[in-house]
Amino acid sequence: MVIGASLAGSLAAATVAAAGHDVVLIERDQVPTTAQPRPGIPHGRFPHLLLPAGVRGLEALLPGIIEELVDAGALLVSIPQDVRILTPFGWFPSFPSDLHALACSRSLLDHQVRIRVLRDHHITVQDRTTVTGLGITAGRMRDIRVQQRGTGTATTLPATLVVDASGRRSHTPEWLAQAGYRGHASQRIDAGVSYAVRTYPPPTERRTPRQVLNLQAAPPADLVFGILIPTEDGIRQAGIGAMPPHTAPRTADEFTRAMSLLRHSALAEALDVAPTGPVRTFHPGASRWHRYDRWHRWPNGLIVLGDALCTFNPIYGQGMSVAISQVLALRRALSATTFSTGGHRSLRRDLARTVRPAWTLSSTEDWRFPHTSGQFRPFSKLIHRALDHLLSIAMTDQVLAHHLAEIFALTRPPTSLASRDVLRAVATGRACSAG
Repeated sequence: MVIGASLAGSLAAATVAAAGHDVVLIERDQVPTTAQPRPGIPHGRFPHLLLPAGVRGLEALLPGIIEELVDAGALLVSIPQDVRILTPFGWFPSFPSDLHALACSRSLLDHQVRIRVLRDHHITVQDRTTVTGLGITAGRMRDIRVQQRGTGTATTLPATLVVDASGRRSHTPEWLAQAGYRGHASQRIDAGVSYAVRTYPPPTERRTPRQVLNLQAAPPADLVFGILIPTEDGIRQAGIGAMPPHTAPRTADEFTRAMSLLRHSALAEALDVAPTGPVRTFHPGASRWHRYDRWHRWPNGLIVLGDALCTFNPIYGQGMSVAISQVLALRRALSATTFSTGGHRSLRRDLARTVRPAWTLSSTEDWRFPHTSGQFRPFSKLIHRALDHLLSIAMTDQVLAHHLAEIFALTRPPTSLASRDVLRAVATGRACSAG
């Protein structure tokens, strides 16, 4: 059983089926037959950019899927050549690289992946179905309890392997508590981010169709950020986000005024046509990492991944790529001969290793914002000063700029900042001032 038919759940279903299992993919919503938003993904209408690590991982899981997405209208954009990034130290250098991100609507990404996954006759979908509990006996998964939406019909389905990919609203912590399982508390951090999006048609003037804009905040003074992402059919999604005491705009007038708070006019200049839809807002809440890898007791046959395991501040764009990395970890585990007899703890640790680099980056950055709450990361201010120094040097050092781009693309770990190339750049580079 796989709970949740979003990106993580669909990929997990394909991976479990490839390991020789018949899979039932259970989804609370009615699964759409076209690329359209649905209630179970409240952030689905907002700008999404699949980072290079996610692009490579997705292609490894479903060979040929990137070409299928491009044929359907998605755009491959080069980082940083096609992505203009305004950092606190100025515009990040632009140059060709092998780092390719995928720009498209979340609906198109999920739809194309789901089409590909459901070609496997070992996978069936049971939608409009809510999972209400887990059946655990003698330390093993035995079944799940479900209820059909609309009719209210309750059923128990046998399941010795359950993957919870139900998202940030996962009930696994409560279900485990009901079964008598206790473990390490989750890690939590909340920068208070809120954001809003408007959809715009293609520009009237001739512009670079693949260009992404990322106008970063510069805390503690500048706490509003903006983003522009091209999607299929030339449609563009413009987003404005804010950290407390600011809040995301809720009306058309507020959206226009919020653009004036950005550190540069590039977003306003790019939006030379009227929007095609209303302002939509989203408050994602706190980032949370359930530290299941530290639990000593755990039911055999239960796997948790995607947002059900860890959620991030969405301004860093890490969630989808980390989820894909987790499915790759699941594939490695299922191919191991020891998985059925004792590999679950090893898998939980491997899943934690996929989370840690992104969590380290995002949680450390979140502590730059003045109203952030949660578990404080020791030495955050020292790390901020070190990262700022590196970023300031990267403004004029392409080797270091490419290295930093790889880290934020999740294709290099943050620990690589101790490499010889980085230390040489620090020793010989000249820092720029923030402004």
